[in-house]
Amino acid sequence: MFFPFTVDVPMERWPIANWAIIGVTIVVSLWLMLADGGSRLVDEGSVFLLHRGEGHALLQHVLSIFAHADGAHLAGNMVFLFCFGNAINAKIGNIGFVALYFVSGFAGDGAWLAFGDGWATLGASGSIMGVVGAYVVMYPLNDVSIFYWFVYWFGSFSVSGFWVVGAYIAFDVWRLSAGDTGVAATAHLGSFGFGFVVMSALVLTGLVRAGLA
Repeated sequence: MFFPFTVDVPMERWPIANWAIIGVTIVVSLWLMLADGGSRLVDEGSVFLLHRGEGHALLQHVLSIFAHADGAHLAGNMVFLFCFGNAINAKIGNIGFVALYFVSGFAGDGAWLAFGDGWATLGASGSIMGVVGAYVVMYPLNDVSIFYWFVYWFGSFSVSGFWVVGAYIAFDVWRLSAGDTGVAATAHLGSFGFGFVVMSALVLTGLVRAGLA
Protein backbone atom coordinates (compact mmCIF):
# COMPACT_ATOMS: atom_id res chain seq x y z
CA MET A 1 0.00 0.00 0.00
CA PHE A 2 1.34 3.41 -1.00
CA PHE A 3 0.03 6.85 -0.03
CA PRO A 4 1.54 10.20 -1.04
CA PHE A 5 1.13 12.48 1.98
CA THR A 6 3.17 15.66 1.45
CA VAL A 7 5.13 17.52 -1.21
CA ASP A 8 8.31 19.55 -1.04
CA VAL A 9 6.77 22.79 -2.32
CA PRO A 10 7.09 26.18 -0.57
CA MET A 11 3.63 27.62 0.10
CA GLU A 12 3.07 31.17 -1.15
CA ARG A 13 -0.24 31.50 0.77
CA TRP A 14 -2.53 29.46 3.00
CA PRO A 15 -4.50 26.91 0.90
CA ILE A 16 -7.82 27.88 2.45
CA ALA A 17 -10.01 26.73 -0.46
CA ASN A 18 -8.48 23.25 -0.47
CA TRP A 19 -8.98 22.85 3.27
CA ALA A 20 -12.58 24.05 2.94
CA ILE A 21 -13.29 21.58 0.11
CA ILE A 22 -11.79 18.75 2.16
CA GLY A 23 -13.87 19.69 5.20
CA VAL A 24 -17.16 19.95 3.28
CA THR A 25 -16.45 16.70 1.42
CA ILE A 26 -15.83 14.81 4.67
CA VAL A 27 -19.02 16.16 6.28
CA VAL A 28 -21.22 15.46 3.23
CA SER A 29 -19.73 12.01 2.63
CA LEU A 30 -20.10 10.89 6.26
CA TRP A 31 -23.68 12.18 6.35
CA LEU A 32 -24.51 10.20 3.21
CA MET A 33 -22.89 7.05 4.59
CA LEU A 34 -24.66 7.25 7.95
CA ALA A 35 -28.07 8.78 7.20
CA ASP A 36 -30.86 6.30 6.47
CA GLY A 37 -28.40 3.44 6.22
CA GLY A 38 -26.64 5.02 3.27
CA SER A 39 -29.75 4.76 1.09
CA ARG A 40 -29.07 8.12 -0.54
CA LEU A 41 -26.02 6.58 -2.21
CA VAL A 42 -27.86 3.63 -3.71
CA ASP A 43 -31.24 5.08 -4.68
CA GLU A 44 -31.52 5.00 -8.46
CA GLY A 45 -32.64 8.61 -8.69
CA SER A 46 -30.18 10.02 -6.14
CA VAL A 47 -28.83 13.48 -7.01
CA PHE A 48 -25.59 12.46 -5.27
CA LEU A 49 -24.83 10.01 -8.09
CA LEU A 50 -23.90 10.95 -11.64
CA HIS A 51 -25.92 8.37 -13.51
CA ARG A 52 -26.61 7.69 -17.14
CA GLY A 53 -29.94 8.54 -18.67
CA GLU A 54 -31.80 11.53 -19.92
CA GLY A 55 -30.63 14.87 -18.56
CA HIS A 56 -27.54 15.41 -16.45
CA ALA A 57 -28.39 18.32 -14.19
CA LEU A 58 -25.58 20.54 -12.95
CA LEU A 59 -26.63 19.59 -9.42
CA GLN A 60 -25.70 15.95 -10.09
CA HIS A 61 -22.25 16.94 -11.35
CA VAL A 62 -21.59 19.09 -8.28
CA LEU A 63 -23.03 16.84 -5.57
CA SER A 64 -21.48 13.62 -6.90
CA ILE A 65 -18.03 15.20 -6.36
CA PHE A 66 -18.75 15.42 -2.62
CA ALA A 67 -20.16 11.88 -2.26
CA HIS A 68 -18.07 8.78 -1.50
CA ALA A 69 -18.99 5.12 -1.33
CA ASP A 70 -17.25 4.26 1.94
CA GLY A 71 -14.60 5.35 4.43
CA ALA A 72 -11.66 3.96 2.47
CA HIS A 73 -12.81 5.73 -0.70
CA LEU A 74 -13.17 9.01 1.21
CA ALA A 75 -9.88 8.73 3.11
CA GLY A 76 -7.84 7.85 0.03
CA ASN A 77 -9.22 10.75 -1.97
CA MET A 78 -8.83 13.31 0.82
CA VAL A 79 -5.21 12.32 1.54
CA PHE A 80 -4.45 12.67 -2.16
CA LEU A 81 -6.21 16.04 -2.34
CA PHE A 82 -4.41 17.33 0.76
CA CYS A 83 -1.05 16.26 -0.66
CA PHE A 84 -1.32 17.82 -4.12
CA GLY A 85 -4.11 20.33 -3.67
CA ASN A 86 -2.36 22.45 -1.05
CA ALA A 87 0.51 23.25 -3.41
CA ILE A 88 -1.72 24.18 -6.36
CA ASN A 89 -4.11 26.21 -4.19
CA ALA A 90 -1.18 28.11 -2.70
CA LYS A 91 0.15 28.81 -6.19
CA ILE A 92 -2.96 29.95 -8.08
CA GLY A 93 -5.09 31.32 -5.23
CA ASN A 94 -8.45 30.32 -3.79
CA ILE A 95 -10.74 31.41 -6.64
CA GLY A 96 -8.53 29.87 -9.31
CA PHE A 97 -8.26 26.64 -7.34
CA VAL A 98 -12.02 26.28 -6.83
CA ALA A 99 -12.57 26.86 -10.56
CA LEU A 100 -9.89 24.32 -11.51
CA TYR A 101 -11.25 21.75 -9.05
CA PHE A 102 -14.86 21.80 -10.16
CA VAL A 103 -14.32 22.30 -13.89
CA SER A 104 -11.81 19.42 -13.84
CA GLY A 105 -14.50 17.31 -12.20
CA PHE A 106 -17.00 18.28 -14.89
CA ALA A 107 -14.43 17.42 -17.59
CA GLY A 108 -13.96 14.00 -16.03
CA ASP A 109 -17.73 13.53 -15.87
CA GLY A 110 -17.96 14.36 -19.56
CA ALA A 111 -15.27 11.82 -20.41
CA TRP A 112 -17.01 9.16 -18.34
CA LEU A 113 -20.42 9.86 -19.86
CA ALA A 114 -18.96 9.77 -23.36
CA PHE A 115 -16.54 6.86 -23.14
CA GLY A 116 -16.83 5.12 -19.77
CA ASP A 117 -19.02 2.26 -18.65
CA GLY A 118 -21.05 1.47 -15.57
CA TRP A 119 -24.43 2.80 -14.48
CA ALA A 120 -23.34 5.56 -12.09
CA THR A 121 -20.26 7.19 -10.60
CA LEU A 122 -19.44 9.31 -7.58
CA GLY A 123 -16.43 10.70 -5.75
CA ALA A 124 -13.88 13.48 -5.87
CA SER A 125 -11.18 11.58 -7.73
CA GLY A 126 -12.00 13.21 -11.07
CA SER A 127 -11.56 16.69 -9.66
CA ILE A 128 -8.46 15.59 -7.78
CA MET A 129 -6.84 14.20 -10.92
CA GLY A 130 -7.34 17.59 -12.58
CA VAL A 131 -5.39 19.11 -9.68
CA VAL A 132 -2.75 16.40 -10.10
CA GLY A 133 -2.48 17.26 -13.81
CA ALA A 134 -1.84 20.87 -12.85
CA TYR A 135 0.68 19.78 -10.22
CA VAL A 136 2.84 17.79 -12.62
CA VAL A 137 3.07 20.84 -14.90
CA MET A 138 4.09 23.11 -12.04
CA TYR A 139 6.27 20.86 -9.89
CA PRO A 140 7.40 17.73 -11.82
CA LEU A 141 10.78 17.58 -10.06
CA ASN A 142 9.72 18.46 -6.52
CA ASP A 143 9.79 15.54 -4.11
CA VAL A 144 6.64 13.75 -3.02
CA SER A 145 6.82 11.86 0.28
CA ILE A 146 5.25 8.40 0.08
CA PHE A 147 4.08 6.30 3.03
CA TYR A 148 4.26 2.54 2.42
CA TRP A 149 2.89 -0.40 4.37
CA PHE A 150 3.42 -4.11 3.65
CA VAL A 151 2.05 -6.29 6.45
CA TYR A 152 4.76 -5.72 9.14
CA TRP A 153 6.92 -3.29 7.20
CA PHE A 154 6.13 0.37 6.90
CA GLY A 155 7.95 3.65 6.45
CA SER A 156 8.32 6.46 3.93
CA PHE A 157 10.49 7.57 1.04
CA SER A 158 10.60 10.49 -1.39
CA VAL A 159 10.59 10.58 -5.18
CA SER A 160 10.05 13.25 -7.82
CA GLY A 161 6.41 14.08 -8.53
CA PHE A 162 6.81 13.12 -12.18
CA TRP A 163 7.33 9.47 -11.25
CA VAL A 164 4.51 9.37 -8.71
CA VAL A 165 1.96 10.88 -11.06
CA GLY A 166 3.23 8.78 -13.96
CA ALA A 167 2.69 5.61 -11.94
CA TYR A 168 -0.92 6.53 -11.14
CA ILE A 169 -1.65 7.44 -14.76
CA ALA A 170 -0.14 4.16 -15.94
CA PHE A 171 -2.31 2.31 -13.43
CA ASP A 172 -5.45 4.03 -14.76
CA VAL A 173 -4.49 3.21 -18.34
CA TRP A 174 -4.06 -0.42 -17.29
CA ARG A 175 -7.46 -0.37 -15.56
CA LEU A 176 -9.05 1.01 -18.71
CA SER A 177 -7.43 -1.60 -20.94
CA ALA A 178 -8.39 -4.37 -18.50
CA GLY A 179 -12.04 -3.27 -18.47
CA ASP A 180 -12.08 -2.55 -14.72
CA THR A 181 -15.49 -0.95 -14.16
CA GLY A 182 -15.02 -0.66 -10.39
CA VAL A 183 -13.08 2.59 -10.86
CA ALA A 184 -13.97 5.36 -13.31
CA ALA A 185 -10.55 5.42 -14.98
CA THR A 186 -11.99 7.28 -17.95
CA ALA A 187 -12.99 10.14 -15.65
CA HIS A 188 -9.55 10.13 -14.01
CA LEU A 189 -7.75 10.40 -17.33
CA GLY A 190 -10.13 13.00 -18.73
CA SER A 191 -9.75 15.20 -15.67
CA PHE A 192 -5.98 14.75 -15.57
CA GLY A 193 -5.69 15.77 -19.22
CA PHE A 194 -7.88 18.82 -18.60
CA GLY A 195 -5.82 19.99 -15.61
CA PHE A 196 -2.57 19.37 -17.47
CA VAL A 197 -3.67 21.33 -20.55
CA VAL A 198 -5.13 24.25 -18.59
CA MET A 199 -2.07 24.68 -16.39
CA SER A 200 0.25 24.30 -19.38
CA ALA A 201 -1.65 27.09 -21.14
CA LEU A 202 -1.40 29.33 -18.07
CA VAL A 203 2.35 28.75 -17.84
CA LEU A 204 2.97 29.23 -21.58
CA THR A 205 1.02 32.49 -21.60
CA GLY A 206 2.89 33.76 -18.56
CA LEU A 207 -0.20 34.03 -16.38
CA VAL A 208 1.36 31.56 -13.94
CA ARG A 209 5.07 30.99 -13.37
CA ALA A 210 6.12 27.36 -13.10
CA GLY A 211 7.78 26.53 -9.78
CA LEU A 212 10.37 23.89 -10.53
CA ALA A 213 12.53 22.42 -7.77
